[in-house]
Amino acid sequence: TATGRNEAALMQQQHRALKKLSRLLGRHGHAATVAVLAPGLMALLTTPAPSGLAATCAIHATSTTALAAGAGASTNSLSFALAMQTTTQFVIITAGLCLLAGTGGFLAARHLNAGTGHPSASSASSIGEDQKSAHANGPGKTGPGPVVDALLPIPTALEVVAAEGRERVEKLALWLTTANPAAIQEMLDNFSAMKPGPNEQTERSLIFQRWVEVDRPGAFTACRRLEGSTWIVCQAWGRLNPEEAWAASAKMGNYEQKNVLKGIIETDPGLAAKLVGKAVADGMSVFESQLYDLISDQLAVNNPAAGWEYALKHNANSKTAVQDWVRKDPDGATAFVLGQTTPRLRALALPSLIRELGEQHPEKINPLIEALPEGRLKWKAIAQQASILAFSDPEAALARVREETNPATRALIQQQLASSWSDFRPQDSLTILRTLDWAASGDEYESPDIITAGTPLNHFGASKASEALYNLAKNGHLDDALAVAEAVPLGPKQQQALGAIAAGWPADRVYELSEWIEIQQAPSVREAGARQIVLHLLRDKKPDFEAAARWAATLPPAPREGNALLLEVMQEWRKTDAAAANEALKKMTVPEAVLKALESASPSPR
Repeated sequence: TATGRNEAALMQQQHRALKKLSRLLGRHGHAATVAVLAPGLMALLTTPAPSGLAATCAIHATSTTALAAGAGASTNSLSFALAMQTTTQFVIITAGLCLLAGTGGFLAARHLNAGTGHPSASSASSIGEDQKSAHANGPGKTGPGPVVDALLPIPTALEVVAAEGRERVEKLALWLTTANPAAIQEMLDNFSAMKPGPNEQTERSLIFQRWVEVDRPGAFTACRRLEGSTWIVCQAWGRLNPEEAWAASAKMGNYEQKNVLKGIIETDPGLAAKLVGKAVADGMSVFESQLYDLISDQLAVNNPAAGWEYALKHNANSKTAVQDWVRKDPDGATAFVLGQTTPRLRALALPSLIRELGEQHPEKINPLIEALPEGRLKWKAIAQQASILAFSDPEAALARVREETNPATRALIQQQLASSWSDFRPQDSLTILRTLDWAASGDEYESPDIITAGTPLNHFGASKASEALYNLAKNGHLDDALAVAEAVPLGPKQQQALGAIAAGWPADRVYELSEWIEIQQAPSVREAGARQIVLHLLRDKKPDFEAAARWAATLPPAPREGNALLLEVMQEWRKTDAAAANEALKKMTVPEAVLKALESASPSPR
């Protein structure tokens, strides 16, 4: 919470730090892999600190302004990274408090380990047994060790409740390391009875994270009484004992089951992937795309290829996997994309690869494009490269246009530049559009992804050129954009360009749009203009409902919805002047579906 980042991102940061440390040790002749370093560093949490360090830590831990001390920042980060090695969520959360409370959070994590054993090697049952014996004599009787006791004496429940702000969070974290379930329940009741403070969510999370380790039934019973808290217990349970939690989730609702799965993803993404696959195969539909994203991210921490493969298979967001892989091994990431077995998978993977190459290794985009076979996939890559250059190096983008000899590819790059520059370099966008070969323009490089013998080279549809005209008109360059559109050779491309102008026509010239639409011949242009007129009239401070209704009535009805825009106009008009609205309705030709909707629906706020 303090860093504003999620656990997956912090775990990746920790993993990268361990790899750096491994390389550093290697340069000094010490072979230490990440797999060796992780448990080795974790052992530091259960060993006494050197005597000199103990005195320093004791002073630092008692300071409420520790966060402001720049000298403590590196210690805080290391403490958090070490604690992240455990699979017990409370150790992770408590260690994270070092970001708020200096070294105190680190020592609290050590305290927990000293009292309950090494959490990373404990099963749910063994943790429970250790804690039962630890709690037998009540809070504060676990004997965490002389070093920790000397540094940070365990506060009483009264001291926790009496504290405020960050100090209360610190004291609560320490108190929870030895509290039994009954005491935790009493503490939760005390907090619930108090006025919510700025750290309420953090305090509640700490309580439930710890509670679920020592008494899951009690934690569930309590959290279900507090609306919006069950996710804490579900995710903690999933991290603590994945298989047990998943089996129990079969009797839970969708919301709780999803959060159990989120906890499992953080602990064992491979297992989570198998569970999701089996659940979907069994006909369950409780999962959402976010879970696939999380699994992909976690798989990518140790194996970018596995994370990316999973993301492609499930149409998930592979951003994390791609970012890390391109940063570490751009050639390997490129080979991964080129080696995908189907055009569809290559088309899915290519945009994210080029985006990251553009940010980290732009010099590698041209070789990638050259390696692609001729076709839409290559055109997509060229368009994306043009979009990157439009912002990062406009002169190079223009040089790319001059160098291109293929008319279709040249038009593709020009469209991309015109669209990218339409908001912040409008004159350059207009210059590009004036020189564009409109006969070669279109969105043929966007879809379909696979070219067949029957696929036309330039099919009619939306294009980046039209998108640029729309933005230019909307942003106040109406006359220049209109001149460009009217200069397009007669035919579908001109209709497309004029339709974009009509859709982007600014509100302060809406009445000119009415006159302009009257002389247009293409139905698609007239329809786009009519819709824009209606929307502008409705948004006015004093809407002209009569004119809006008249224009809305000219729109063709949709197969199922009828004329939805006319329905909206009439409903709004009725709120202001029902008699006038009903009288006007009698004089218009209105689709039957709209009449029925008006009769059955009572006016409702927009």
